[in-house]
Amino acid sequence: MTLSVLHQLDFFGAVPLGGSASYADIAVATNLPEQIVRRFIRTALAMQLFAIDPADTDRITHTAFSAQVIRVPTLRPFLDFGTTAGPAMLWHGPETLRRYQAGRTEPNDDLHACPFTLTHEPGAKERGAHIWEYYEKRPNEAKLFANALAHVNSRGSIGAYAALDLFD
Repeated sequence: MTLSVLHQLDFFGAVPLGGSASYADIAVATNLPEQIVRRFIRTALAMQLFAIDPADTDRITHTAFSAQVIRVPTLRPFLDFGTTAGPAMLWHGPETLRRYQAGRTEPNDDLHACPFTLTHEPGAKERGAHIWEYYEKRPNEAKLFANALAHVNSRGSIGAYAALDLFD
């Protein structure tokens, strides 16, 4: 939740690169009460998403991660997906395994047997739309997903061609 709040309410943009911001500055920039800002910043500090300015303990500076949100243009779309659509799929991981994999001797490789199906087609008994069918009908959501993947691909974690080589 903290990362979602920091991203979606643009705490990252409220702190200047190479400088610092007071809690009051961040409160104004995010349009939130200062006490709420302090609560989220306290959690962000524990997660090393921001740091306390050594020159003034009432001011906040960027860490390497939070500065990247500002510096790397593809990171914001990645965070858009990761703080909106992504968490719901994570939530359905255990249920997906219970429903589609438990009790089998071989993995169920059906494209529908995944967290995506349970997230986006919760009423489906056994089969909902798989990811490509779903996005084909929802171009705005497909663009969000594509932009998130553009960031992953740009960082060299796994290139698109390397991923293609892993599957028949």
